[in-house]
Amino acid sequence: MAGFHKVGIYINFNDPVQSLWRAAKGSVEMTLQAIDEEKTNMKKRDIRNTALNGMYKAMRMPRDAEMHDGDLDMLVNFTFQYIEDNAFDNHTDGNMDEYTYWKQIYAEKCLQFTRCHTFLLDTTVILSQLVNDTAATIRNISSIQDNMQSFNIESISNNLSFASIGIDPTVAQDEFNISMATLEDTIEGARGNLSYDPLLTNIVAFADESRKFLEDKVGSVNNIMSLNLWIAAMNDVTKEYFHNDTCVSFLDCAHYAVAVLYQQFVAVNVINQSESTDTISEFEDTFLLLVGNNSHTIQDLDSMATSLILTLQRMREHDVFCSKPPEMVEPLRNQTAKSGTDISLICNATGDPDPDFWWYKDGKLMPNHHKMILTMSNASEEDAATYYCVAGNLVANYSFEEVHVFVQKEILHDNGFYKKDDGPNLPLERILAPILGIATCAIVIGLVVWKFRKRTVVSKGSSASNTQAVCEE
Repeated sequence: MAGFHKVGIYINFNDPVQSLWRAAKGSVEMTLQAIDEEKTNMKKRDIRNTALNGMYKAMRMPRDAEMHDGDLDMLVNFTFQYIEDNAFDNHTDGNMDEYTYWKQIYAEKCLQFTRCHTFLLDTTVILSQLVNDTAATIRNISSIQDNMQSFNIESISNNLSFASIGIDPTVAQDEFNISMATLEDTIEGARGNLSYDPLLTNIVAFADESRKFLEDKVGSVNNIMSLNLWIAAMNDVTKEYFHNDTCVSFLDCAHYAVAVLYQQFVAVNVINQSESTDTISEFEDTFLLLVGNNSHTIQDLDSMATSLILTLQRMREHDVFCSKPPEMVEPLRNQTAKSGTDISLICNATGDPDPDFWWYKDGKLMPNHHKMILTMSNASEEDAATYYCVAGNLVANYSFEEVHVFVQKEILHDNGFYKKDDGPNLPLERILAPILGIATCAIVIGLVVWKFRKRTVVSKGSSASNTQAVCEE
C-alpha cells in the first residue's frame, strides 16, 4: 500500500538510543503489517526477529559515543546492511551429521537463553524485593485512608439506626414498655446532636489529619526515585553476567539480552515458537515502559515487576532449547534364537522430553512399532533380518547401528524325518545307522583288546612258575 503511515513513538530524552530502539521496533511492526498477506506468519516472525536483533547490534555501537543528526542515515543504512550480511550466518561444520548439528545448535541456544533469562529474572526479582514491602505498606495505608475518608459526622448520622446501636424494638416494647415512636424520636434527636458533640468532632478532625499525614508520607515514599536507585545498583550486578565487550551498563545489557532471545528463533522452526516470541515481546514492552518513565509510583513499580516475573516464568515454560536430545544408553546387539522362541531388541535411549521410537527391518520402516522394545513372539524364518531403531524428540533423531537376527529352524516331524537349516529330509534310520555302526565297532575292538591283554597276563604268569621250579632243582 503506497503512501505514508503514521507511527507513534515514545521518546525518552534521557536515553536517545532507547528512543531509537523504540522507533526501530515501531517501524518493523508497521512494515510487517504492510507486508503482503500471502507471507506466512512464520516468515514474518523470522523477519521481525532478525530485524530487531540486527538493529540492536548496530544501534548499540554509538550508545556511548556522541551521535549527530547527520549520522542517522548512516546508522539506518548500516543497520539494514548488517541484517542482510549477518541474519542467517551458519558457523557449523559442513561435515557434521544432522544429529550432532542439532545437538550443538540446541546446546548453544540453551546456554544463551539461560544466561539472558537468568540475568533478566534475577534483576527483576531484585526490583520486586526492593519495592514489594513498601508497596504492601502503601496498600494498607490506602485501605486505612479509605476507612478514614468514610469516618465523618454525616456518614455516622446516616448509619445511625436501631441495629447500629444494638437496640431490639421488640425487647424495648415488651420488657421496658418503650414504644417504637419513642425509639424513633430518640434516634432522630441523636442524629441532630451528633454535629454538636465535641468528642466526636475531635475524633473526626483527628481522622482527617491522619489521612492527610498518610497521604504526605506516601507521596514522600514515591519521590525516593526507587527506579533510578535500582538501575544504578544493577549496573554493578550486570558485570556478573556479561563482559564489558558485550554490553556496558544494565540497560544496555537488558536490551542485548532481549535481542539475543529474539535471535534464538531466527531461521529455525520449533514448537512453542509463536508463544515464546510473544512472551519476549510482552516482556520487552513492559520493560521499556518501566525504565522509560521516572515518575512511576512504588505500586506501579511493584505491579510491573510482578508482571515481568510472570512473563519470564512463562518464557521459561515455553523454552525448548534446553531440551536434551536422545542419547544411547546401550547399543543393539546381534541375536541368534531357535525357531518358536521369543526375540527382543531394546532401543535403549533417554532424552528430555522422552523420545519416540521407530523400528526398521531390512531398511524399511515397520509400521505400528513405536515402543522402546521390539518383541518378535514365536520367531520364524521371516523374522531373520537386519534391524535398527531411531530414537527422536524435538531436538534430534538418533539412529542406532544395524544388527542381525538369526533364526535356527529345528523340527522333528511325525513321519520320523528331521529337518535343520533347510537341509534335505532324511529318514531317522539313516541318521542313526552310522552312529550304531561306530558304537558296535568300538565294542568289538574293546573286547579284542581286553582278551589280548588277558592272554598276555596269563602267559607271563606261566613262564614265571616254570622258572621258579627249575631254580629249585
